[in-house]
Amino acid sequence: MTWNGPDDPENPKNWMKRRSWAATLVVSSFTFISPVSSSMVAPAISSIASEFKITNEVEQQLVLSIFVLAYAIGPLILGPLSEIYGRVPVLQLSILFFLVFNTACGASKNKGEMIAFRFLSGLGGSAPLALGGGVLSDCWKAEERGRAISIYSRRLSFPSVFYPLSSLSRALRHV
Repeated sequence: MTWNGPDDPENPKNWMKRRSWAATLVVSSFTFISPVSSSMVAPAISSIASEFKITNEVEQQLVLSIFVLAYAIGPLILGPLSEIYGRVPVLQLSILFFLVFNTACGASKNKGEMIAFRFLSGLGGSAPLALGGGVLSDCWKAEERGRAISIYSRRLSFPSVFYPLSSLSRALRHV
């Protein structure tokens, strides 16, 4: 994309700070929420296995880990797409994809649907991994980027620790 000179107001680096922070918080929030789907089912895997009659340990672990496989594959697809179509439409469609297939996981009727929907949800959920750093580098000049990157990075690692504990407490309340 080209700009009409260095002071073009459409260039994200020239946005008002408030708008840059809003974009940073939106991307960081999706970065925070996305890994939740990966780790939230861990304490409930035995309940899921019981409901879908999954007796094979490998299949039980596949229900849990297929999301992470999609996390690894998604950036290989989404990164190039964002270079062709732009980060915003790819990120927005990925969020929608993530939401739809995450919701479909709750409506799964069998283990095949659950595994497929978790994989597809993981593809959509991988967008902040593929695009988050690029969005932040678009919005901030190099000398201003440090705080935004630290918020983004913190939100990337925190859910992996927090949400399994949170879901465990919820699972224990229903026992």
